[in-house]
Amino acid sequence: MKSAAELKNPLPELEFGRELVHFRHKGAAPKEGPVLQGKSTIAFMVQVGDSQLFLFTIGTPERPWVVARQRGDKREVFWYGTYEELPFEPKLFAKPEGVKIEEARQ
Repeated sequence: MKSAAELKNPLPELEFGRELVHFRHKGAAPKEGPVLQGKSTIAFMVQVGDSQLFLFTIGTPERPWVVARQRGDKREVFWYGTYEELPFEPKLFAKPEGVKIEEARQ
């Protein structure tokens, strides 16, 4: 169950690494954005409750540069220092040696 404050906060639905998917799923159309810190951006905007969420992306492949939230006269801005996609490494998800996995008894 969510509190009233959580229901008004659109950020919990936004996951790092899934920003573009989130904005596109919400129907945000890409538009030419401003130049931010010397970089040309593509802007996405969605209205969620009493907030506007913005995603500014850069480069090819497209990647997040800034996520911002405008709510009334307050603004929160989250800058990405770096954003990289790493190749999948299955060893990171392998069962550790010496670990036994059993089905839970009901």
